[in-house]
Amino acid sequence: MDLTNLNKERKGRRKPSIDLSTMVYGKVPPQAKDLEEAVLGAIMLEKSAFDTVVEILKPECFYGWALLCYKAYQRSSFYRQY
Repeated sequence: MDLTNLNKERKGRRKPSIDLSTMVYGKVPPQAKDLEEAVLGAIMLEKSAFDTVVEILKPECFYGWALLCYKAYQRSSFYRQY
């Protein structure tokens, strides 16, 4: 197989009509779902746990429903301050 003409054939291809740069690819599901559940459970059981956790973990550390729960805790703790 002659590989010298490979790049020449690619130049004639059409570009996709969709802007793929705006799409999000490669988001990996959580690898430790049980740890997310344990952290959220501790937050529910202990009032001061969220104050400790928020200094260490960011919303990007969670995935799916756990992300929604964590963001809800963030909002509620913000309003608790005032």
